Amino acid sequence: MQSNIVLWLMVIGGAIVHGLLCFGQTIWLDEALTGTYIRMGWAELLAFTTTDVHPPLYYFIVKLGITIFGDHISVVKVFSYLPFVLTLLLAVTKIKRVYGNKVAFVLLAFLCTTPSIIERNAEMRMYQWAMFFVFAFAGYLFEAIRTMERKAWIYSLVFGVLAAYTHYYALVAVAILYALVFFAHIKTKKMVYKVLLNAGISVAVYLPWLLVFISQARTLQETGWWQEAGLGLKDIYKYLVWPFQDRTGYEPIFFLVLLVCVCIYVLWKKDCENRMMAIYSVAVYLLLIFSGILIVVFYQPVFITRFIYPTVGVLLLGLAFVIAQWRTEAVCVIGAFLLLFAAKTYNSQLHYQYNKDSIPALHAFMETVSEEALIICDQDAVKCIVEYLYPKARVENDTDVENMDATDRNLYYFVCDESSLEENKAEYVGEIELMYHSFAIYKILNEG
Repeated sequence: MQSNIVLWLMVIGGAIVHGLLCFGQTIWLDEALTGTYIRMGWAELLAFTTTDVHPPLYYFIVKLGITIFGDHISVVKVFSYLPFVLTLLLAVTKIKRVYGNKVAFVLLAFLCTTPSIIERNAEMRMYQWAMFFVFAFAGYLFEAIRTMERKAWIYSLVFGVLAAYTHYYALVAVAILYALVFFAHIKTKKMVYKVLLNAGISVAVYLPWLLVFISQARTLQETGWWQEAGLGLKDIYKYLVWPFQDRTGYEPIFFLVLLVCVCIYVLWKKDCENRMMAIYSVAVYLLLIFSGILIVVFYQPVFITRFIYPTVGVLLLGLAFVIAQWRTEAVCVIGAFLLLFAAKTYNSQLHYQYNKDSIPALHAFMETVSEEALIICDQDAVKCIVEYLYPKARVENDTDVENMDATDRNLYYFVCDESSLEENKAEYVGEIELMYHSFAIYKILNEG
């Protein structure tokens, strides 16, 4: 009874603490693009997603949110944070019921303190939904393997398809898990049949979008706009420790040591409880990274660290399977490190979300600007953010401020690169501090 209370307190406390980050107003480019896309009509949004580089499900979820509750940053952030709560609930119900209180406790501790989760819970992107769907898929697939119950197979099928419609690397994760189970049980005819049946139905349900995916892949190969992905030892290390790395750039060797210890333990201790589930969970994380590297080598550099995120929940479940069997002293040491990382990341996120020099400062400035004012941006990212926040504003892109006709007193320049400015042509107004796109505001002086 007491352990149940502790687990539910962890769920409620984690949901509240993480939820507080949803009401900050700071956004970056990709979030502004999300907000812009979901303002389209339903049919227009569906047509647009066929030309985008992501599947459509997330956009439909958050569009439903703003349709019901209104078009506001916090609404989109809450609907992007909601799957984190669902993940906690799945951990405290199904995972606890199937694997016990200790596994659920360790898993909840990881979910509430992992830096990458803290950072993405309040982000207007699809990654939290992708993580939840892959986590739920794995949880029900593991139950199906244990019990062979039809209901578990059906749930795993549904969540696998939802994951595939949310992010392409979530699709890769689902495919990897099916393949792992298939080859691990290749001699068990009934298991092979069930896996093939689930995988076959998944392909059939995904087939309409699969044709779109192929078209998008061809377009992506032709455009090649992705940044170059590194493949050196430092880069591979960065991929491995990414779940515990925050935006400040700190890369904890602790996580790599922990991951290695878990792998050694589960391979060495043949009688380890839930051993195969732990192997599947860690393997899908490592194989997703390996798959991303292969895609970079043989296709295009379309693999960046945040694409690992769909597998983070499953990885943490695998760690929980193993660590729950360790001595209490070891669990306490790991918990202390988790709290240390979490406090550092959470403090950084609070500053980021509620920084008075970011979006609040921009709002204060825009209130002083007339509707006729023209805003010039020297970066596309800043232009997209301003257009999303102020859809009625006149916003244009021009990096050559010296050639602008400054006869209008209502001309402002949002500039990231101030080297192009001449002091006698512009008056400094203020600075806006965003995570990736900080810029200075200048009023262009009248020449007339």
